[in-house]
Amino acid sequence: MAPTPITTVDDTARMRRISSERAEALVAKEAEIQRLCDGLRERDSRLKTVEAAAAERLQALQQAHAELAAIRAEALERSHDQDRLTEELAARELRIISLEKTAQERLDALLEANAALRSISYARGNANIVWRILTRIFSALLGIFRRNDTRPRIF
Repeated sequence: MAPTPITTVDDTARMRRISSERAEALVAKEAEIQRLCDGLRERDSRLKTVEAAAAERLQALQQAHAELAAIRAEALERSHDQDRLTEELAARELRIISLEKTAQERLDALLEANAALRSISYARGNANIVWRILTRIFSALLGIFRRNDTRPRIF
């Protein structure tokens, strides 16, 4: 068998310093990831609020569209103002349809953005768990080197 190397006090101190630096870097990374996750959660919350408002607006526009359809039916019954009312209602209906389409497009875009942010948030959460595990491993390794035992160790 080959002789096993014996570490010196300098080697042990150097290993402690390196492990300490790595642990500090891991803690900094974990804090950065946590800050990013908090920001994503805040954005997700804001998107939910905007999404709810957009859904309410879309519902109001759909209701207005239904009301305009009823008004149009009534206008057709009136013979003396039929042309004027029909043109007016058609212009309103086109405007509402345009607004409804725009609102639907915005709602779709918000839903896509929300889904993307949620998937990013979940990925960040998984990365955060991995960093915590690595931090615990390096903390355990630091605990081995921090003992008062100055005897040479065999690695």
